[in-house]
Amino acid sequence: MQSLPIKLVIRNYDSITPLSNGDVTAEGIDLRLDRETPMAAFLTDESFQAGELSFAGYLRRLVDNNRDIIGMPVFVMRGFRQRCFLVRRDSGMTSLADLAGKRIGVDVFGATGHTWNRAALREAGIDITGIRWIVGPPETLPAQPTPGAGLPPHASPAPDGKTLMELLLAGEIDSLIMSQPPRSFYEAGSPLARLLPNFREVEEAYAARIGFLPPFHIVGLRASVVDEHPWVVRSLFNAFDAAQKLAAERRLNLADVAPWVLEELESAERTLGPDWQTHGVEPNRAAIATFCHEMHSQGIIDTAIDPVTVFADFERAMA
Repeated sequence: MQSLPIKLVIRNYDSITPLSNGDVTAEGIDLRLDRETPMAAFLTDESFQAGELSFAGYLRRLVDNNRDIIGMPVFVMRGFRQRCFLVRRDSGMTSLADLAGKRIGVDVFGATGHTWNRAALREAGIDITGIRWIVGPPETLPAQPTPGAGLPPHASPAPDGKTLMELLLAGEIDSLIMSQPPRSFYEAGSPLARLLPNFREVEEAYAARIGFLPPFHIVGLRASVVDEHPWVVRSLFNAFDAAQKLAAERRLNLADVAPWVLEELESAERTLGPDWQTHGVEPNRAAIATFCHEMHSQGIIDTAIDPVTVFADFERAMA
């Protein structure tokens, strides 16, 4: 029988390396990974039958009763966000508590990462509605101004013609959240600093309290493909699951990347356990439930979502 061609757009994660190099294959599927095209293409380009997508974006689709994509509990991107708060070096702020009542810049208010940022603030006892959230471009001005529609009352667009970095350096906002620091952060004499110089210690303590590494992105399949070939769900999930497990077994091989990476890998496993990247619904119930709660509590979605229903279509296809 001829294999079903599936074109999937996804970033180049270590956990999918066994899929990309052929050590793991999806039964009955001619899987073609596109690791160069931006993942947003999956939502607009019908030539992709599957792809990586924002967890927050997927929940918004469910609330809108948009079922054209079936999400799978394949959590290809995870991370802690306490490291992402940037401040001016002369700010004098060194803790999340220092941000209470302050002005914080973000690029997309309802993004998955920023939802986890605010979850971390809430977990630290901070009222996120007491913070003034400024939404705009971090470093480069877009062709069109940032729209203000859909923002909660405690958020507003950045002034036209100004980036969040400019606002931070001018003292017009107190902190800027970026998933990765800008290049200027690493330059000698940079005016930028992390709010939490000891972010690893803070993140490890946070991990011990919540019990998981927050998930950001999942993998989705077009419902039209699943309707015609329901077996594809199990085949693709099993392939991602096998690839992740094989990558985890080989993780210590990454020790040659830098002299002390081995210590980092061993430390991560001690803190998070050996299965911190595991896919599936059951091992990730706490993370799924927490994220659903945060999306509603933070006003990103108007309707509360029962965590049990998030991957219901996936579970039906796997039954």
